[in-house]
Amino acid sequence: TASISGSDATICTNTPTTYTLNTSIPLPAGSTINWIIPDYGIVTFTGQGTSQVSITLPTLIPGYSWLSSVVISVEVTIPGYCNVTVVADKQINLGAEIGIYPYNPVLCTDSPDYTGTQLLYFANATQLQINGVDVTGATYSFTEYASFVSLPAGTYTFVASNQCVTGVPQTITIEEQICGYVPPEPPCCDPYTPTDEDYNPMPKPPKIKNIPKKAEITISPNPANTYLDVANILAGSEVKIYTKMGVLVLSEKSENDKIHLDISKLNTDLYILEAVLPNNVRVRKQIVKE
Repeated sequence: TASISGSDATICTNTPTTYTLNTSIPLPAGSTINWIIPDYGIVTFTGQGTSQVSITLPTLIPGYSWLSSVVISVEVTIPGYCNVTVVADKQINLGAEIGIYPYNPVLCTDSPDYTGTQLLYFANATQLQINGVDVTGATYSFTEYASFVSLPAGTYTFVASNQCVTGVPQTITIEEQICGYVPPEPPCCDPYTPTDEDYNPMPKPPKIKNIPKKAEITISPNPANTYLDVANILAGSEVKIYTKMGVLVLSEKSENDKIHLDISKLNTDLYILEAVLPNNVRVRKQIVKE
């Protein structure tokens, strides 16, 4: 039999915590010990004739961008015992730094998206105050660990806390300015010359069936760090990502009813995702890049 011992406290950044595998018999040389750590992979040890094997976190987990609970597990294979496999697991809590996005917000008064307020995203904040007022989960909350707050131009002092971070007052200023937005030019074409096909038109193509409703298109995860999955679209749909200024930064075409987007090279900010379906139906949603 086997079990994992170690602290039940939340692991915070730069706070190494040791977990130990305890077995009922010493593990002989040649046995394999695999520590399976979510979002990291498998760390393998070889038995050295002892009944304890330890691993230290977060040395192997440099830091999570999101407060979470994960289960670490261990598989032990002992060749001398008919390749018997013994499994043990333990749930651990991972901490994360508090983030605010965007950190230097600007309201572009000449942008078509200008509303007079800036959407601020506080990540990993289980408690949040702005100018001395508790706004935890204000406006709406993506999870219990994040708050989205819309604020007009001005200077604000916020204090955020979680299991690993005791809130320290920080000041942020939302500024209004003219950003030089240039609207896109309408498409230009040469005067149209009728052809034989205009007088002998081809049969109309069949209507596309099962067009997804706007509410059915899903995006996950959101907020995201490295990738986005867009589901419930149609094969041949164009999926585009624009900045708040309307600049196209990513465009890909789906081969089926979903698409996997790599957004790791995008800057941390708020973006607009647009899905253009084969029948020219357009669906737009906001996404947050951590």
